[in-house]
Parts: sequence; C-alpha cells; structure tokens
Amino acid sequence: MNKDELLEQLRQSEHPTVVDFWAPWCVPCRRIKPVLDQLAQEYDGRVNFQAINADEHPELMREMKVFSIPTLMVFRQQIIVFSQP
Repeated sequence: MNKDELLEQLRQSEHPTVVDFWAPWCVPCRRIKPVLDQLAQEYDGRVNFQAINADEHPELMREMKVFSIPTLMVFRQQIIVFSQP
C-alpha cells in the first residue's frame, strides 16, 4: 500500500477513519490494541478502524510522515483531523 492507495480508500469511506500505525514488537502498540478493538465494536457502522503494520509498509510511513509508533491518525475523507504520535 502507498499513500495514494490509502488516501483513495479514505476518500471512498462514508465514515471517519482511525488509522493505527503499529508494529508487532511495539509494546505500547500492543497495549492500545484492546482499546482500539473495543472502540471499533462500539462505533461499528459509524467509524472505520484500520491498522497499518509499520514493518510491512515502511514507504507509506515515510510518505505519511509517521516517525514513531504507535501513531494514530483520524481522517474524514482525505483530511487529517487528528494525529497523535
């Protein structure tokens, strides 16, 4: 996946999307996963949640200017409305 593919997915989404940049070896990433899973259930049908493995998509990380993980970004269509490294 590259930045253009991600932005196209976000553009097509009717709902806000929370994108979680994570890695399996990242302890803080593993700690927030249950919370994100619970929020995904609670907001099912109103908010989309997407996890992107930093190890599998290093170029996307650079293109999105994500320099640390976990990083959460909230998009409304293609616009970042919140970003928290």
